[in-house]
Amino acid sequence: MTINEDYIILAGGYDEYGWLSNGGDTLVDMIHILDIRDPDNYRLYRSNIRLPFNEHVSMARTGGGREAELLVTGFVKNEYNDYLPKDIIKLIEKGYTSETIHCIEWGEQNEHYAINVEDVLSNV
Repeated sequence: MTINEDYIILAGGYDEYGWLSNGGDTLVDMIHILDIRDPDNYRLYRSNIRLPFNEHVSMARTGGGREAELLVTGFVKNEYNDYLPKDIIKLIEKGYTSETIHCIEWGEQNEHYAINVEDVLSNV
């Protein structure tokens, strides 16, 4: 779920009946977004972004929200307040507080990928 609780992001999965993969019994690399902003009219979208693998995945969201912004700002000001202008601090803050989804593939490779939430939601 995104930090603002507007969307639920679903990734990977198993296509038992072949609805998504034209064959059935296969793992899929698709990412779907469930828009829950209107409780009377949920909408499901398929993202333009795909997973780089067809395996079972675990997902976690990091970043975003006021807490992340305060944490980064506090650290930067504590360490570099005398050296960095406020504009530079804001740029650092923006880079470190972006909402990110981490996908961990539990197959043979045990790979980890990070995807920016804004990219996933780009076609919603």
